[in-house]
Amino acid sequence: MRAINKVLWTSAAAALMVSGSMGVKSASSKDYYAGKTITLLVGFGAGSGVTTQARIHQRHLSKHIPGNPTIIVKNMAGAGSVKASNFIFEKAKPDGLTVQYGPVFAFNQIISAPGVRFKFEKFTFIGGAVSAPRVMFMRRDAVPGGAKKSSDIMKVTTMKYVAVRPTVILSLYGRPALDMLGLKYRYIPGHRGGGKVRAAVQSGFGNIAMHGLSGYRASVQQTQVKDGTSMPLWYFPLKNEQGQFVKSDLVPDFPSFMDVYKEITGKDPSGPHWKFLNLVAELDQLHSAIWGPPNMNKEAAEAFSKGYYALHEDKAFLDESKRIIGSGYEIRSRKFARKYFQGLSTIDPAMVEYVKKYIAAAAPKKDKKKKK
Repeated sequence: MRAINKVLWTSAAAALMVSGSMGVKSASSKDYYAGKTITLLVGFGAGSGVTTQARIHQRHLSKHIPGNPTIIVKNMAGAGSVKASNFIFEKAKPDGLTVQYGPVFAFNQIISAPGVRFKFEKFTFIGGAVSAPRVMFMRRDAVPGGAKKSSDIMKVTTMKYVAVRPTVILSLYGRPALDMLGLKYRYIPGHRGGGKVRAAVQSGFGNIAMHGLSGYRASVQQTQVKDGTSMPLWYFPLKNEQGQFVKSDLVPDFPSFMDVYKEITGKDPSGPHWKFLNLVAELDQLHSAIWGPPNMNKEAAEAFSKGYYALHEDKAFLDESKRIIGSGYEIRSRKFARKYFQGLSTIDPAMVEYVKKYIAAAAPKKDKKKKK
C-alpha cells in the first residue's frame, strides 16, 4: 500500500496547509503561563499506558514552557477517549489551561463512531510524536502443554481476545491480524482501559490481548511475562512520515507480525485484511499528541508548542521515557499534523464503508440491537 499522502489524501487535501484553529501564530508568550496551572486530560483510566506517558510529560514539561506553569494530569475515561475529546471540543475554555493528551484515534471520526461530536482538524494542535509499536501477547496455557513460540498461536483451541472496544487502535491492529491467520476467536470488548485488560488476562478470563509497548513493558512484562503466565507474540512496526514500515529496535526480544505471518504461511502478508492493517498503520502516526480546544488563545498555543518541542530534546525526559516505557519519541511536525488532520475527511468512501462494517461486526450484541 502506498504512503498515506498518496492513498488516503487527494492532492487538494494535501494542499490544505492553511492557517486556522490548528495554526500557531507568532505572539508574545513569555509570561502567559506564569502562575497558572495546565490540566492534561487523559481519555483513559489511571492504570493505562497513556496515563503513564502523560505523567512522564508532567514531570518535565513545565520547565520548557515560558512561565513554568504547574501541570497536572486528570483522567476522564470513557468510550475509548471520545468522552475526553468531546469535552475539549465543546466545554474546555480556549485559554490553554485544559488540553488533551494521548494518541489520536482517527477512526472514531472517520466512521462517525457513536458519541463523537468533534473534528480533529478543528482542534488546536500543540505538538505530536510517535513512540513505540503495539504489542500482542498471550497466556502460555492457551496452548495445551504451554506455548513456547509465537507460531504456537495456531495451536490454541479456545481463543478469548479481551479488549476495550472495537474502535480502539489496539483492536484495529489485533483483529485483522488474527483474521489473516485464519484463527477462530471470541472477541470480548468492554474492558475499561489497559489495567482491566491486563487483569482479565492475568485471571484467565481472557488469554490474548493487545497493548502499547509502554503498558506492556511497565506492567505485562514485569508481572505476567516474568512469572511465566504470558508471552509476547509479535509487534506491529510503525510507519514513517513517508508511509514506509520501519523495523523497530525497541523490541529485539520478539518478532514483528510480518515475521510471524511468513513463518506460519510461508508468504508475505496480502489481501483485504492486510490492506486494512496498512490503513491502520498509516493513521497510527500520532501516539503522543497534545491538542487544545478550537480557537485556543494564540499566545498560549505558541508558548505551549514551544515547550512541547523543546521537551523532546530534554535528555532527562528522554531517559525516563526509555526507562519506564521502553522508548523515546520521534517528533511529528505541526506541518505533518495539519496535513494528517485535513486528510481525514478525504479517505476513500469505499474504505470507510469497509471499516464501518468490520468494526460493526465486533460490536457487542446489545449495541447491535440498538442500531436495528
